[in-house]
Amino acid sequence: MAAKAITYFFGTEPYFSVEPVGASDTDIASAMQTLADLKMNDSASDSVLRGAVETAFNLGECVVKVTHRKSSSFYRRIMTVAVAGDGNTPLLAQDGLPIEQGDQWIDAGDGVLVLKRDGMTPHPGALTWKTILADEEITHYNGPEITPVYFRDFLAPLSARSLQKDDCDCCVQIMDMTASALAAAYMQNPGEGLDSLRTAIDSIRRAINSPRQGQAAASNRPELGDTAPPETMDATLQIGEFYIRFDADMDGYEEDVMLVMDLNTNTPIFYDHVPNVVDDGLRPFRPIKPTEISGRWYGVGAIEMCEQSQEGIDLLVNRRNRNQSEAGRITLTRPYNTVEGDADPDLKMNYGKTYTPKPGMKAEDVVETVYLDDNKFDRITEEIEFWMQTAMNESGVQHANDNYAAGMDSAKLATGIRNVEKTGNELFAVMISNLETGIQASIDAF
Repeated sequence: MAAKAITYFFGTEPYFSVEPVGASDTDIASAMQTLADLKMNDSASDSVLRGAVETAFNLGECVVKVTHRKSSSFYRRIMTVAVAGDGNTPLLAQDGLPIEQGDQWIDAGDGVLVLKRDGMTPHPGALTWKTILADEEITHYNGPEITPVYFRDFLAPLSARSLQKDDCDCCVQIMDMTASALAAAYMQNPGEGLDSLRTAIDSIRRAINSPRQGQAAASNRPELGDTAPPETMDATLQIGEFYIRFDADMDGYEEDVMLVMDLNTNTPIFYDHVPNVVDDGLRPFRPIKPTEISGRWYGVGAIEMCEQSQEGIDLLVNRRNRNQSEAGRITLTRPYNTVEGDADPDLKMNYGKTYTPKPGMKAEDVVETVYLDDNKFDRITEEIEFWMQTAMNESGVQHANDNYAAGMDSAKLATGIRNVEKTGNELFAVMISNLETGIQASIDAF
């Protein structure tokens, strides 16, 4: 079932399209399509959606989270840069980065030289160079992404119709994060650098009273003259990301608030109104489910869907195993027809010993084996196949036995093959429609 749904949604490339609304929207729709395809591939969000479909059929639903992520690393390097008259302040180009000694200049016309790197910064004239150790940032990915939420790390009321504000008073995602990861995810403002990130990390540590606690492996080597203390690492914190319906300003109206809290100390780390955090003003969680439950945000998976058929097959298999365990053979012995039996009236046979039959006695006159056959096996097999056929038809997944169903054209003919496929697609169309609702919402949010 999951394979059939994945092929339906993601069997073409691209599997979604950005369509213009008006005649003047054609160019921007085409540009958005290109950008969205690029970001989907770079963030691996398309593979997340494929996996979410399989999880939804297993568990009944798969909650995915659509967020904006900036993944970057900081490092230091030695660079020779142009400095101002004081000899210490680096001269910055229009892109906010220092002018380096290796940068090239091009003629922008009328003899004006501009920095080739950005095409805008004019040449400042005489340059003074200085070698410095500078903090640098490299961005690995910056943009939207879709991530799966592990079902044991997500809490929401089972009575809620959806995961949004009006239907769900609170939903929570539980995560393990370090102070550094917390600052990068929630505290760092766009455009700010390493200094602001360090300040945010320190503020988080002070708030939760958690210094660098995670002890690294001891590196002291006295025999090598190493007396430095071992390096410590960031402690991992258990974080709850709450989306709550709450009257934050005491005006009598409940707002939708996002709160990030350390669950061990109950310390709030970050909080804001959801529309200030998410572009569309909605909570970022969207469930993908194959079968709807009326008035509930979760669904029914394939395992639960086939539960009745499974129980029927289990019952039949258990009965068959019981019958088979009771079946076997009976060995009938006549020791009085052997020479040894005359000497021992209570002779026990069938112990791997050698016995001498009396004259005129055949082997079957001494030992006879009667086998007890299970005459119910064939009938039970037919009943199990019936249950399997019922489950296959109910799921919309067809198999080779369909051509034996009453009134079905032979599967060896093209007409029969088309009818089998058509019937399966009709039964599966309801699940496709339900899955499409969650997938469409996730891609729209992306």
